[in-house]
Amino acid sequence: MDKTRHLIGNYTVALLKSVLNSTNAPQKPSGLTWAQIYDFCKDHNVSAMAYYAVKELGLNEEDLSGFYEDYKKHTLREARQQLMTERLLRDFEKEKIECMPIKGFSLKLLYPSENMRYSVDIDMYINGEKADLADKVMQQNGFSFHSAEYEQLIYYKNPIYNYELHTSIVESGVTGSEYFLSSYERGVPYKNYTYARLMSNEDLIIHSVVHFYKHFVGEGAGLRFLLDLYLINKKLDFDKEYVKAILCDMKLYEFYKRMTHLGEIWFGEEKYTPDYEKIADFIFLNSAFGNFDVGASNRANLDKNQKASTAKRIKSHLKWWFLGLDDMKKLYPVLNKMPLLLPFCWIHKGIKTLIKKPQSIKREKDKLKLSMDIKKVYKLSGLDE
Repeated sequence: MDKTRHLIGNYTVALLKSVLNSTNAPQKPSGLTWAQIYDFCKDHNVSAMAYYAVKELGLNEEDLSGFYEDYKKHTLREARQQLMTERLLRDFEKEKIECMPIKGFSLKLLYPSENMRYSVDIDMYINGEKADLADKVMQQNGFSFHSAEYEQLIYYKNPIYNYELHTSIVESGVTGSEYFLSSYERGVPYKNYTYARLMSNEDLIIHSVVHFYKHFVGEGAGLRFLLDLYLINKKLDFDKEYVKAILCDMKLYEFYKRMTHLGEIWFGEEKYTPDYEKIADFIFLNSAFGNFDVGASNRANLDKNQKASTAKRIKSHLKWWFLGLDDMKKLYPVLNKMPLLLPFCWIHKGIKTLIKKPQSIKREKDKLKLSMDIKKVYKLSGLDE
């Protein structure tokens, strides 16, 4: 990994740490520009949070503008999304639809301010047997059905609302899917509702680890996953032995321990070792939900693994050709405003890939392998081969 991205990543971590601890932000290292730092923060979805630190550093208007605009945009977006989600929960209650907001809806409450952890999409579990009733509620609230993929029903409403209604909390066949079949039953009531619940603290941390792992070994994962995990460990009371037992059963406990330790290095008082620097550099290499080249390398490795079944390889290729909305937004920013263009972007991506010279593809893979031995990083992160 190049030294500049390593320096930017660690400086961004220092900015976020100062926000968490209400301390003075460190000065920018020489050799870096604020444009580089902003781009990195934006890639990792932490620019609005970083604004709270950089606004105290006396930046000129041009250097501060990106951070400030994201802060304003995400503050407004968060407020509007919260109001819409509350409205949907009330309507789901009237229709007796079992539902549970997941991911960011609960995690944002752990941050010093909720707008520091904004979400592009709102994720919510619903009882799949009542999908027709849920569709009626969404339509009545002005949403348009977009697609069904990976056990999710996706709805859009202009100008900013993207909702994913999950009929299973974790996709079938993915690590943790069987455990989360009963997560709703373990949930705690939300406000005074009968049918709306939130995850138990134990399930919230287990799900965060599972979701982190899914991205980490797929397309890669950005630093906000570590930030979430650090805040969960610091701010929530949970049964540690129960969480350990479940994560051990999923073979994710070592991954959880090492990511927790990296969080303590970044946001606590622990110090880097060479192994943890390698893990950190891998995370810095990614954006919030990964890196296209990391995903390509992982898919190539899967194809070479003789143990991989034909079905898994087909599924891997399909996921590469038809990336989900979050991943496609990184390649086609226009989807942030016009998500209905997703099918056309898939077509464009396919054509672009087919006409790209094989030598160029090989150079990209070689470049990635020279900068980072992904398999070694996974082993250092507590994951078995």
